[in-house]
Amino acid sequence: MSKKKSRKKQQFKYGQSGASQNISQATTEMGAGVVTAKVPSKQQQALAGVDDFSYVRSDLMRVAVFAAICIGLELAVWIAFNKTGLGVKAYSLFKL
Repeated sequence: MSKKKSRKKQQFKYGQSGASQNISQATTEMGAGVVTAKVPSKQQQALAGVDDFSYVRSDLMRVAVFAAICIGLELAVWIAFNKTGLGVKAYSLFKL
């Protein structure tokens, strides 16, 4: 005998409106008190589709700090090799 195929009910992403789901879950009685869930406002629902780019500012600051450190190190090496005797000694080690 072959196994019977079971069919799952499809759950559509946009099948029920978000407001009707929130209203149906808004009030729940637990013991002596009533717990109410917060229903999102229209502005929050409109912003739900907008991506959050708040991390970009911190990333740009990290890049700027890294660039400043690299430029500072380059200037320090340039000063050490050109304005002191370190450059002559270093260049004498590499004879071409």
